[in-house]
Amino acid sequence: MNPKTKKLLSRPIEEDTTIEMEHIVEFKALGCEALMELWNWDGISASSVIFLKEDVGKYGDEKLLELASIDLPSLKEGRTTFKRVGDYIYINFGFKS
Repeated sequence: MNPKTKKLLSRPIEEDTTIEMEHIVEFKALGCEALMELWNWDGISASSVIFLKEDVGKYGDEKLLELASIDLPSLKEGRTTFKRVGDYIYINFGFKS
């Protein structure tokens, strides 16, 4: 396992969050990998794409969403939120309650 993949899989997970599924996805438009996960928290389920700040930190939220949605068009469907925590940038989407 390469160091970046290992770092992605070691991202912080909030205490009350259950990860239902996770896998590494290649984002060709951004030239990097990211971790995609499906999670559940307090009756809410959603998906997140988690990037390493070192790979995409130079982009603002709108530009990152524009480039990431080239490889994952469902990012532009519905509401998205962004979270920047330490070495990680999260795009959260597909919210269901």
